[in-house]
Amino acid sequence: MSMPAITEHTEQVSKSHLAPLYIQLKETIRSQIESGILKPGQSLPPTQELCKKYHISHITVRQALVDLTREGLLCRIPSRGTFVNDRKNVSSETTLGLIIPDQADVQSSQFLSQLLLGIKSVASAEQAGLLLYTSHETTFLGDIQRGKVQGMILTNPQVEDIRIRLLKQEKAALVVVGRVDEEGVCTVDNDNVWVGAQLTAHLLERGHRKIGLVNSPSHLTVSQDRFRGYEQALNEAGVGMDESLVRHGDFSRESGYRNGKELIRKGVEALVCADDLVGLGVFEAAREEGRSIPGQLAVCGCNNSAFSLIFQPPMTTVDINAREIGAQAARKLLARIRGCSVEPRTLIEGKLLSRLSTTGSTKKTFSPFDCP
Repeated sequence: MSMPAITEHTEQVSKSHLAPLYIQLKETIRSQIESGILKPGQSLPPTQELCKKYHISHITVRQALVDLTREGLLCRIPSRGTFVNDRKNVSSETTLGLIIPDQADVQSSQFLSQLLLGIKSVASAEQAGLLLYTSHETTFLGDIQRGKVQGMILTNPQVEDIRIRLLKQEKAALVVVGRVDEEGVCTVDNDNVWVGAQLTAHLLERGHRKIGLVNSPSHLTVSQDRFRGYEQALNEAGVGMDESLVRHGDFSRESGYRNGKELIRKGVEALVCADDLVGLGVFEAAREEGRSIPGQLAVCGCNNSAFSLIFQPPMTTVDINAREIGAQAARKLLARIRGCSVEPRTLIEGKLLSRLSTTGSTKKTFSPFDCP
């Protein structure tokens, strides 16, 4: 959609003025929005067109648009462009809500901390507040109804999640971190089928055939997706899955130790773990069972925790970019609050980090660092 005010009044931006060029452009666009010439939902011309009309640089245009977006006047939708916000839907004191698990072992602590940093960085830049709720609290519903919170980010989605249905009934702006099957729910997630398949294929490529899985709780969609990836990789390799080599626990070290010990005693050659902390528990179980890593047991985790690098040997893992997931979830929620349409599903790419716990050739007896 064209913007006639900008195309007809290029004299409003001039190098002869004392104000910086980006401020002049910013105020020109602001005046068009406030006067109603630019209407809610109307798109701005592409950056290249603005540069040409005003004889200014891409950086100058971008700085003006970023400032107006932070003020809530504009909304950027990836791959679609920049739009005028519906100011009726924007609070001068926007507050986002974040629902996290009640128990630390229900979700990876590394993932949650990085996710929170990503959300907070965007909320702070947009001058929005952030309130935390735990899974079994119901106060978030009252806060939504009273307008104390303008939108909600939900983590740790479950199969047939009642929290999602309650928030939809309230017509709340909602973004879920993870996969959901509910219609009309915006999500930001990794491709967790890919994560499970990638780790399993990595072990298969190194000649392992008896590969176990120490997974997270079975009622979580992330657990289901990683299990599907694990099964898919085994089937594609012609190995087939053995259900007796799969365990569901939580994201704790204790779960890795308990389930890892069971699977080690069943003679597994390699283990895929739901989290690096789970992998730490497996390392401890391997030490007690006299199994060297990677000589007698290959182990890989997930989340690229800082401590995975100081394991002896360092542990193969997947960096799922949790901080970017949080940032994208916050951006998407703010866009929804401001009346902008957004892509229903965003996938953040992960990266396999191959390390010595699966690729080393040492046959020495494994002796990991002592854990508190």
